[in-house]
Amino acid sequence: SSGITQSTGNILSSEYVRLVCSDGYDLAIEESSPVLCNAESYPTCYEVCSLEQYTPTELENLYIHDDIDHTVPLRHHEKIKVTCMVGYIYGEDQPVKEYQCNAGTLAEFTACTAEGSDVLTTVIICIIVLGVAVILLFLFIIVQWRKKKQASYDIKKARAFSDPIQNMAAMEAGDVIVPKVNLKLEEADRRAPSCPGLSISRISASITI
Repeated sequence: SSGITQSTGNILSSEYVRLVCSDGYDLAIEESSPVLCNAESYPTCYEVCSLEQYTPTELENLYIHDDIDHTVPLRHHEKIKVTCMVGYIYGEDQPVKEYQCNAGTLAEFTACTAEGSDVLTTVIICIIVLGVAVILLFLFIIVQWRKKKQASYDIKKARAFSDPIQNMAAMEAGDVIVPKVNLKLEEADRRAPSCPGLSISRISASITI
């Protein structure tokens, strides 16, 4: 298949046949030729992976060592190791990366990065996450404080609206302790009980907690 050719003429079943693939194709790296003529199956030819684009200049731009022979294509399943230049890495303590040819498909070489850049990126991300967490915590504390303050205000407001005359009577009887209430003359006249023959000119009540 894929343009395999073999020697012509009569071949005995016990003889070997040399397989030749068409241009741009080759046997997989784990397969070999020649093979026995009476073999149950012959190896398959696969499209090779070209390295022509990875010239010394291109490798330098990717910060990769120029130790790759870009004139020799990779065979199917063949692997190639790419090494970063000094001071550059692919990841944390990873100066070497491996690529594999798969039926004519080879992943593009990625550029190496300067050592320490990944660490700096991680630190920046951590600082941002920490800052957001602090802001959210601060907002939560403010909301809880405002709720507590509002609840306290509501309690005080409810106590302040208790009836002053009833509070005075309760205090005299020693039943309850009520907050201090100052009555104006008009309010006292309005709340004071009606007593025939008694004229109230001014009432000032002071009740202390």
